[in-house]
Amino acid sequence: MTSLQVLNLQLPPGTLGVNIQEAADGTCLIVSKIKDTSPFHVGDTVLSLNGTLFDLYKQAEWVNTIRASAQSGTRTVVVRRRHTIPANAPTEVHVRVASPKPKTKPAFTSPAVSGSKNTR
Repeated sequence: MTSLQVLNLQLPPGTLGVNIQEAADGTCLIVSKIKDTSPFHVGDTVLSLNGTLFDLYKQAEWVNTIRASAQSGTRTVVVRRRHTIPANAPTEVHVRVASPKPKTKPAFTSPAVSGSKNTR
């Protein structure tokens, strides 16, 4: 079973530290890491860079867009990351929520009765 996660990465100027290629579905796939410090994982799909959607482009255009952004300051890269969930992972999670303790009411005190008559 696979889980998907979309991440917004804020990256400093410089190279991304990865190699990319066009996946069978036409998306920009990270196929290897050049730098160990790269925040990407092999298998991540790059969805956009600084708001430019990569699904509109092909590989040569991705490379040009990435290279042009290398010295442009902080960059926002949105990636889709797949997580494989082990077959033996629990499919249900049971959570027990304790009921809040009931609040105790203050002891009842009778209000002073106004206008009471004192009989002697």
